[in-house]
Amino acid sequence: MKKIILLLILINFCFADIVQKYREDGINAVISELDNILMSENYWRKYLDSVDTKIGFFEKDIEILLANKSKKELKLFSYKNSKLHPVTKYSSIFGKNGGEKTKEGDLKTPNGSYMLTSKLIKVDPFYGPFAFVTSYPNLYDRSKGKGGHGIWVHGFPMNKQVRETNTKGCVALDNNLLVDLDKRINHKKTIIIINETDIMQPSKSDLAIILSNMYKWKRAWERSDINEYLSFYDKDFLRFDGMNLTNFSKYKQLIFSRKEQKIITFKEFIITPNPTVSGENIYRVGFYETYIASSHKFNGYKEIFVKVEKNKMKIVTEQ
Repeated sequence: MKKIILLLILINFCFADIVQKYREDGINAVISELDNILMSENYWRKYLDSVDTKIGFFEKDIEILLANKSKKELKLFSYKNSKLHPVTKYSSIFGKNGGEKTKEGDLKTPNGSYMLTSKLIKVDPFYGPFAFVTSYPNLYDRSKGKGGHGIWVHGFPMNKQVRETNTKGCVALDNNLLVDLDKRINHKKTIIIINETDIMQPSKSDLAIILSNMYKWKRAWERSDINEYLSFYDKDFLRFDGMNLTNFSKYKQLIFSRKEQKIITFKEFIITPNPTVSGENIYRVGFYETYIASSHKFNGYKEIFVKVEKNKMKIVTEQ
């Protein structure tokens, strides 16, 4: 983020302009000018011209697994220095039944964008030498009432048990391939996107709208501008705890009425498609947020799920 801010300054102002702006109006005026740039869709369109967005937008180096259920394959990509690099692919098996996972025991592999949350060393030998745990159900899954858990990337039986040609919903691959995958990734910095087919490349237009709107949403939040703030929420919004838009609006109106001063920063965006069987264009937006106010402080990872509707970001669910 520091590099981006420096770039913004160099692109939009000469040093003398910055100094003059600071002398005349103070540091807040300079910050305001930078915020205006970050809220500009045109800025992000130009910025994204030199960024590889075939799978999404990433502000840090990361490994990405693309699981294609129809092709029964798992592709590994490395994202470094704003470029996507194909690494290798593995033959894999998935849930016995096709389609989108909705409940425990339906023998389906979910569709969506997930993190690898941990590596399990002590597992039943049936699952191979170890397993990677995914973050299914993600926030969007939970907002849709989807059930089930324990979706892993694991291996084949270590003993003489015969492995079926499908799983109960996990992603499985030969043990030698699982070991190879483990050598190539840091599971703490790896995401997996699962779909029926290849994922569709996100449009740079959608990404520019999302990024610029994130900063517009942040400004409305900082200024306690309730009407502008709520304009970024979808009419069918459902929070992680089941709160709908009507109740969420009342809750936020009460908080914003205090006109409390807030400092909010975002950094290290990860924006990926979140595939759905219905084909609805949903994006997972992960980022680190710092929130400082007299009544509450937060510093940590956050994710929201959004869609782009009529050239505007709409939040469909959040933590």
